[in-house]
Amino acid sequence: GDGGPAHLARLEYPSGIDIAVDGTLYVAAREGHAVRRLRGLARSGRAQRRRTGIVRPWPHPRAATATVVPWPPPDRLDDDAPRRPRHAVRPSGGPRAGQPLRHVFLFGCERSGTTALTTLLHTHPAVMMGMERYKYLVRDMRRHEAEHRLAPEHLEPERFLDIRPEETNHRPEEGWEHHYDPARQRVDADLIWCSGDKVLPPRPELLRELAERFPAARFVFIYRDPLAVLNSFERLARNPERPDWPAENGYRFGALHWLRAGRSADAVDQVLGPRATHLVRHEQLYGGDPGALRRLFRFLGLDVPPVVAARLHQQRARLDRAGTPPWLLDAEAEAWIDQLGLPAQCRALDERAGRHHPPEPPLEK
Repeated sequence: GDGGPAHLARLEYPSGIDIAVDGTLYVAAREGHAVRRLRGLARSGRAQRRRTGIVRPWPHPRAATATVVPWPPPDRLDDDAPRRPRHAVRPSGGPRAGQPLRHVFLFGCERSGTTALTTLLHTHPAVMMGMERYKYLVRDMRRHEAEHRLAPEHLEPERFLDIRPEETNHRPEEGWEHHYDPARQRVDADLIWCSGDKVLPPRPELLRELAERFPAARFVFIYRDPLAVLNSFERLARNPERPDWPAENGYRFGALHWLRAGRSADAVDQVLGPRATHLVRHEQLYGGDPGALRRLFRFLGLDVPPVVAARLHQQRARLDRAGTPPWLLDAEAEAWIDQLGLPAQCRALDERAGRHHPPEPPLEK
């Protein structure tokens, strides 16, 4: 079936499929380690929308052509290495063959969008991100208990999915099956290139130890306008329907956490250098900056498949529907925050992000 009608093509033990942006279907054949490319294959609008977030008319399947694409050895994840599209399907055993798994840690002050960004990264077919997967191990690292510290073997796919009660309360049986079920499917298909975890609350000594224990890891730091973050702290502290959020954890409590988050990013820099951390400004990523998403995934050595772009669109639409929350910070509170130096530190983070990840030029028409 090479170069001929798709319905005449033959596959030996197909192990996975994926769809490129232009509608091309890729099917991985386990035997021979080959990938068959089918162009013009029809598909239902509902299934297409669920997979890619985009619906377009495709020709009849008998008009499609099939071609075997030579499958090269997996390239490195280094920034200067040539990369093939990451959302294309990979044959079983391909992604990890001869290459170590890349580790990713996401951190930021609470109420800054850490959960949304973790979900966005986890949407990528080659990424497996935990939602505080090792919450209790991270806590023990802060307490300097050497026998209970996070290690690289904890982020290996099989160990990562062996979720134990003594490690986290965010387990599938506690309502997180929607997060970890896709990860199991990707592990079974051997699609994982990056594995990592969301780390909260960030502390300089904790991030410094993670940087020392994971010297090849990438760190993603999300930050947000401190006034918006602290207003969110105050709203939760005054909400009687949130007994899990103590009343004393208002904006003053949030200010300390915002400062600690910034110092945690500095701690990673001290160990691994500034290039090991990617700074994400919440207002840019979720405010419509077209290059913010590409810069983030380029930092991880990955492309942006349609399913990730669609998820970001959904998250932005959800924020738009939620609208602006009630403002509870009075003039005295805002003056205290300004005196503490949080707005100035936020501007310093903006300058640092601009130096390390300059905005992309607009596309020429």
